[in-house]
Amino acid sequence: MKIETSNMVIVLAQACFDYFEQQDIRWDKAFFRYYADDSRASSSSSFIVGSQVELVGTIREKNWFRVMNSLFAQVRQLTPVGDDKFCVALLTIDSDFSYKIEFEYIDGDKWEINKMYGGTGLPSV
Repeated sequence: MKIETSNMVIVLAQACFDYFEQQDIRWDKAFFRYYADDSRASSSSSFIVGSQVELVGTIREKNWFRVMNSLFAQVRQLTPVGDDKFCVALLTIDSDFSYKIEFEYIDGDKWEINKMYGGTGLPSV
């Protein structure tokens, strides 16, 4: 990963960490999923508190999602594999500030975060 990309990923992780630290909750782990293709982008987020998984409301937290989406769009421009850009990225962050980012270039449904149709709120495998 290039230094510029690595720096952007650190900014992403810090923005995610800062958001959850500002909440009045004792969170353990958080997830942010970003999807993009040439015509649209979307995102979702959830977090674990004890044994519960909670979704972050995209309407209620629209400003944070807007910031995160903008940062992910910048990372997407910096991480092509050949001519292809990732279609999904998943940021996982722990309350101790350890984090991991993963990129998917083919499966646009990978790591979906929802509680519909039996979803748990955790990223799907």
